Amino acid sequence: MINNGSITAHVHRPLSSPYAACKHALQRLTKSIALDGRAISVAPSTSAMH
Repeated sequence: MINNGSITAHVHRPLSSPYAACKHALQRLTKSIALDGRAISVAPSTSAMH
């Protein structure tokens, strides 16, 4: 499982608050799935696009 993240989740860009919030949420969801999925060998990751 690979999710497309964005550097905008970590670095502010003008007028991008909704986009940044969604990308940050996606990265945190991926992290949570990775932690919960270890027991069943699920290994999601996020690639940060610029």
